[in-house]
Formats: sequence, structure tokens, C-alpha cells
Amino acid sequence: MSVVGSGSKLLFCEGKPNSLDVEIFKRLVVTPTTIIPAGGKRGLGAFAEGRLSSLKEVDRPPYFVVRDRDFDAEPPSSSIQMIAPFVNKPVFLTYRACIENYLLDASLIDSYWSENYEQSPKWRHGASPGAVALRDWINQSAESIRDYQAVRWALAKLKPSDRWPEAGTTWTQGSGYLPDSLEIDFCLEQAKQLVNTFNLECSGVTETNLDRYLAAFRERFRQDDFWSQEQHLIWFHGKDLKKAMQKNWQNTISLSSFCSWATQKLNISIHPDLIELQNRLQQL
Repeated sequence: MSVVGSGSKLLFCEGKPNSLDVEIFKRLVVTPTTIIPAGGKRGLGAFAEGRLSSLKEVDRPPYFVVRDRDFDAEPPSSSIQMIAPFVNKPVFLTYRACIENYLLDASLIDSYWSENYEQSPKWRHGASPGAVALRDWINQSAESIRDYQAVRWALAKLKPSDRWPEAGTTWTQGSGYLPDSLEIDFCLEQAKQLVNTFNLECSGVTETNLDRYLAAFRERFRQDDFWSQEQHLIWFHGKDLKKAMQKNWQNTISLSSFCSWATQKLNISIHPDLIELQNRLQQL
């Protein structure tokens, strides 16, 4: 069975059909482009190659692989752009940590809240508290996970190279699952347990290096300009931030429902990296 129709372009991405990733990328592509969700990010490139392996080289359609940046690379400091981690491979990482990072916006949440308040008879959350209060909610939730994010970044820096296995960046089930405590001492102790386990296999992954990286990220995340420029929306993982927001304001709106709504309302034009991806797809 053919992978795709004649003359089509392919965009491989994370997630499942109708996931947040797919819904946003649908807004970026023009026909003939087929979006193929491949689940998790691990092996996404291999998945794409596998889907195309049945075709002769001359018959392979042009394609891109796009996935969340997560903690696999630091966002570029010089410009807002997609990240190409491999030479001569059509693989790109998002500038922000994950898709949720693009959606957790105070103005968007305010619009969603107001729309439901005015139009939904079953809405039980009252009127929107306003964009300023919602921005405070986001920022305060980000501050609550600041040390946890610093620990995750420090763990990510311990990966010796792209060819080595990597130390996990969390001891929880993954992004979007916060630890029992967000206190720095607890997070550091859990991180050191990961390091000690990993160090049995890879020399150079040490508690000393973990402490050094952690100190650097904690210092970065304490800077006034980091917060005034809302860099936490880029550096902190959106799934963790979304979970913290829900935890810090219980019995409020469902942010999962909001994010699903926001995929169709997000202003793509204010995100240069998404526009870059759109242009690349058009030029394939």
C-alpha cells in the first residue's frame, strides 16, 4: 500500500491523530501535504524512514520530521527559529519546549473563558478574571516549578553526546507529572539517584557535574530579565507548567479543554519559528 498519494509532501510529528501537535500543524500546511503522527518522539526519525523504506529513492516524497524540543537542546539565543540538530537530515525541533508552550497565553485563556461565560449555559466558572490575573496565574505557577525545571535542565546537560544513552530528565512518569515535592533539596536528591544509577554505565556523569549545571540554571532562572521577558514560557516545559497551573488553582477551568480550543485560535504569525516551518513546507 502506498504511503501517500502522488506529488504529496509529508510531515511526521509527535502525537496521535487530533492531538494538539497535529491540530496546530494542520494550520501550517497546504495541500498536497500529509501529516503523519507517530506517537512519542523517540525513534520518530526511524519511524519516518521505515514508512518510506518501501519506496524507491526516486519515488520518495519530500518530508520533514518535527518534534518537541523538550530538554534536548537549549533554545537559540540569537533568534527565534526551528532547531536542526542533525546535519543533512530533515529533522527539526520546536523553539519552545513543547506544543503546550505556545498555547499557555493569558490573552488566549481570557478569550476562551469569556467566550464560554457568554455562550455556554453550563459554564460554572463565572466571568474571566482578566488577562492580568491570568498572567499572574501563569507566572506564579512557573515560579513554583522553577527549581524543578533547573534540575531537569541540569540532568539533560549530563548527556555526554548524541550517540550516548541519556540520563533521564525526571524521576516522575514524564513531563506533565510533577514530583511529590518541588523543594530543591528533594528534587536534587532524586536527581542524584538517577545520576548514580546512570553513572554505573557512563563515566563522566557525576554528582559534581550535576551540581555545577544546576547552580548555573538556578542562577539563570532567578534573573529579573528572565521573568520580565517571560522566558519561562520558552525554557520551562509546557506540560509541567500546565500541571502546576491546574494544581495551583484547583476547581478552575480545564486547561486540557482550553488547549484543544486554543489550537484553532493561536495567532501563528507571532511565532517566527512556526512561520519558518510553514515556509519550509511550502518550499519543499
